Amino acid sequence: MQPFRRCIHVIRDAPLLMKLRILTLFLVQLGAYSLFVVVYFASFLNLIGGWLKDLFVYQREVYVAASILLMAAQSIGLDRVTDLLAKWTDRNS
Repeated sequence: MQPFRRCIHVIRDAPLLMKLRILTLFLVQLGAYSLFVVVYFASFLNLIGGWLKDLFVYQREVYVAASILLMAAQSIGLDRVTDLLAKWTDRNS
């Protein structure tokens, strides 16, 4: 909890231009992240949505295993995208 409180104090005590810079970087990160999620979700459903539906109807055990593996892969990919965005915005600040 201490790093979060320290971050809040830094933001509260920062000059106005620094607050605007922090807000701008946050909004850029949020926009890029949102775009990635929407594009990923739309393309993912188009590519394997039918396959997952068939697995659900005809082979439930395989569907369960595939779903767990897909969730793990998505979480790892999301972590990588978040790290890249954080590094990119830190480099540009």
